[in-house]
Amino acid sequence: MLSRVEDIEQIGIMGDFKESNVRIDKNALAELQKMNERSMNRNPTPWRDGKEAVRIAALYVLNLRNNHRYLVQDPTLRFADIVCVSETWLSDGADGFTMEGYEVAYNSVGPGKGVAAFYKAEIFNQRTDCRLEGAQMSMFESPEVDVIIVYRSQGQNLEEIADKVDVWRDPAKVTVVCGDMNVCLKKEARNKLTVELESMGITQLNEEATHVAGGHIDHMYVTKEAAGKTSLERYTPFYSDHDALCLTFAGENGH
Repeated sequence: MLSRVEDIEQIGIMGDFKESNVRIDKNALAELQKMNERSMNRNPTPWRDGKEAVRIAALYVLNLRNNHRYLVQDPTLRFADIVCVSETWLSDGADGFTMEGYEVAYNSVGPGKGVAAFYKAEIFNQRTDCRLEGAQMSMFESPEVDVIIVYRSQGQNLEEIADKVDVWRDPAKVTVVCGDMNVCLKKEARNKLTVELESMGITQLNEEATHVAGGHIDHMYVTKEAAGKTSLERYTPFYSDHDALCLTFAGENGH
């Protein structure tokens, strides 16, 4: 029973307590030391290690109105400098979905669509957004990296999305393109979006399925020359049927 306790303050002892009654098995103690040495607390990933970097999270939020309370309390996402969410289901003009320590920007078009971003104003600022027939795109910029969020509905022309990225991107800076593209990279590895972005020197990083049914539909692209300075982690929040993609970019000057 006591092995389930996470903090000494969670233990309440009634009556007298004799420390001499407590004995520690040396094998158990040795195993505890081994577990501590390989624990996540002792060996944090780049997303969690606190080192200077730009951290970008992308998540299919599955209706921001329903899941906002979970998202803003999510300890993993709060490592991010910008949290990019897709399929917000918000109508144009809807607001009030704040996140402490972050600014928020919406690109809303109603049920089943829309993107938004919670971002730290000291690092990012909103540059522009657009609404294609079947996709919403928003761009945020910082001194080292620009981030383009995309939500694409089935049927939206992929080349049109790539063309907009090409117009927006600054070849002198690192560009990140992320979001739910609704095209499975397992089935269509050489789809038009991936091919077009590669021709611009922007490569796809995510190699794992992100949807609960096995679809590889959440993409994370970054300028090829910067790929070696990045670390991509997949995280599974309970409130979405998609995994979040967490990108850490350790640029020349961090933030």
